[in-house]
Amino acid sequence: MDKIVSSKKYKRVAALILAAVTILSMFFALPVSAKTGDTATITFDYCYDTGGGIITFAKTVTNGSVTVGTPGEELCRIYADGKDAYCIEPGYSLYSGNTLTEGKSSVWNGIPAATRKAINIALLYGKPGNSKNLGYTDGQQWIATQLIVWELISGCRNTNEGFKCTNTKYIDGMCAGGMNPGVKDVYNKISTAMAAHSTVPWMSCIRVNRTNVHLDCPRLRGGS
Repeated sequence: MDKIVSSKKYKRVAALILAAVTILSMFFALPVSAKTGDTATITFDYCYDTGGGIITFAKTVTNGSVTVGTPGEELCRIYADGKDAYCIEPGYSLYSGNTLTEGKSSVWNGIPAATRKAINIALLYGKPGNSKNLGYTDGQQWIATQLIVWELISGCRNTNEGFKCTNTKYIDGMCAGGMNPGVKDVYNKISTAMAAHSTVPWMSCIRVNRTNVHLDCPRLRGGS
């Protein structure tokens, strides 16, 4: 985190995030909200591939009428108080230095329970839950996980057993034309693990104590 981006305004990074924290091994846990009033400061960093290059979009991606990314544009990793965070409103603005307050997250709470569960499963088999088995860089793992979260949020991936992707626009936007093969490989590993999730014995799925903070931010447009 020695290259955190602190000054650039990201017009295509989401205004509401889901902060991801440590998941114990392969155990699944439903989110536990932090104490109301807790805050987190948002920062960004570039995502790098194994050759040290900054990862960028391969083609334009939209979420409805909102542009999520364009060719050559970086998809920057989000941190909340230095910890990995994930966007759950693709295409809406968030700025480095914004302070978000945990509370009643209207967006997160408005997401169907099946989708919220599927997002947790994505975090379980993606970054951070399965980082040690995915290979590649932290940035490649983060982007692959973020793309799957966007698919689930946007209705581009089923939220029932199998979690099949039904619209490949997000992964195509990052990997079209053979770009970012490491991201594609990690993405496929996460997808495969999610598809096999229903075969995991029930007794291996336990609730563990952890904090999964849902930070509410009303589409901020100002600076820090």
